[in-house]
Amino acid sequence: MFALSSPESQELVKPPPKKEVEEPHIIDIFAENVEQAPETDSRAVVLDRAHQDDLRDVEGFYRYTPKELIQKTYQVTGLCGQGAYARVLAAERVKDHKLVAIKMIRRNDFQEQCAKEEVRLLEYVYEKDEKKQFPIIQLLGQFKHFGHKCLVFPLMEETLRDVITRTKYSGIKISLIRTYVGQIIKGLYFLQMCGLLHTDIKPENILVAGRTLKIGDLGSARHANHIERGVRLQSPYYRAPEITLGAEYSYPMDVWSAGCVFFELATSRVLIANFEPDNAALLDMMKIRGNFPKTFIKKADPQIRDYHFDHDLLQFQHRVFDRSTNSISTTVSYQQNKSPRNLRMEVTAGCYRPFKQNNGEDPNNAQKLLIEQFGDFLDKVLQLNPSKRIQPATALKEDKFLLNPNIGATVENKKRKKFP
Repeated sequence: MFALSSPESQELVKPPPKKEVEEPHIIDIFAENVEQAPETDSRAVVLDRAHQDDLRDVEGFYRYTPKELIQKTYQVTGLCGQGAYARVLAAERVKDHKLVAIKMIRRNDFQEQCAKEEVRLLEYVYEKDEKKQFPIIQLLGQFKHFGHKCLVFPLMEETLRDVITRTKYSGIKISLIRTYVGQIIKGLYFLQMCGLLHTDIKPENILVAGRTLKIGDLGSARHANHIERGVRLQSPYYRAPEITLGAEYSYPMDVWSAGCVFFELATSRVLIANFEPDNAALLDMMKIRGNFPKTFIKKADPQIRDYHFDHDLLQFQHRVFDRSTNSISTTVSYQQNKSPRNLRMEVTAGCYRPFKQNNGEDPNNAQKLLIEQFGDFLDKVLQLNPSKRIQPATALKEDKFLLNPNIGATVENKKRKKFP
């Protein structure tokens, strides 16, 4: 969300050079009183507070003005995007022309409370990252503008969604995939050390600048000890089986979401295409990964479990949904008797695409081995049973695909950090 979209391209090339992005060093860089007014664009717009009621739309989002000067410090250069509870503006700090993203919170009590919690989490993870080595987006400052709470972040070049979109036909080189995967796993490891679940890992929330990425949007994050069973979490395409089935959940839910993202990096396709209704999503999971382990099904919410599985938990009840009548037309007992989809083959084909674009040459032996190791790693990540999914710490320490000094984290044998 804190990134500018780049034009589509059939090759994985670096986005065009942009002005220097703010390098975060401290949390609170914003001051109430700015020094001498810096040089601004002659067309800068300073809004009148008397008309602040006209500066938000019917849904409570801030209605920005191009070239608007915010707090005499930031000049709006464009719109980055919009989420459920905020509109994000690209801006230039007029003092030194550094680029930032300003997340302007939707104006209502609930969203402002969510923003306060996000700030608390961002400050907490920043404090715990003593060496500033983990890829989590950093908060640069905060203030209020015409009643809207505003959070300031570094402006990244693009999101991982942009990368996937512009390499849809050419694919992404396996070396770059490994770099991205390693950083995401490193970020999940750190969040787990902080006792936090992100709960919304998806390409749109992963910010990219060249070969560097940051995990963003902690607005939905929660502490692992403060979870409620049965709560609807995660974006549909990246929702873990335990969430869909109403089972207990913890850190592995983020690992599943990350696995879906990794599959997309390799193939440019979403892993779970049918996410609605839940019955269709579960059927897709079975076709991809095989039958659900009976021990795992027993841990599901009884009401949800009985709807999707027979009494003996041996057969899945596929409920065919008729969209024309918006109802279930028929129920078919289903058991995955044939082999599930071959993810390794699909990932291999996806990872071969960049080589086919390069005069049709095949990857060398080292690259072939790396692609094979990626398939093995993805198999460990995308386990239906959350207790069987590889943990980030284990992956960084032991997995062959990630054993690379450029992406490895310092995995220390410390107790998990205490959450305030």
